[in-house]
Amino acid sequence: FSTTRGARVIVGEDNDYKGRKNICGDRVREARQKNRFTQEALAAKLQIEGVTMERDSLSRIEIGTRFVTDYELKVIAKVLGVSPLWLIDDENDEAAEIPAAFAVFRIYFLES
Repeated sequence: FSTTRGARVIVGEDNDYKGRKNICGDRVREARQKNRFTQEALAAKLQIEGVTMERDSLSRIEIGTRFVTDYELKVIAKVLGVSPLWLIDDENDEAAEIPAAFAVFRIYFLES
């Protein structure tokens, strides 16, 4: 994909983070299992909340082979009863100190 100014958007492996297409998959699986939801049950709950997602898409999120949009992240967190920030914290088990760069993200997701 090229724009008139010559910028290119690269789609593929270059967009991976640590070999994955998302950083929330492990946490989604952890919270899903703590809630005792099957992938199919969680997908159904997401659909009730307005996010079209099948079980196989959820499986791909959990193993890191599917990107997750911001609105999907917000609804997944709501359905699982966790914070969107907790879902994307791939370093620590406890809630981490939120850097200033995430201030807007925190306000939007946690205070909306």
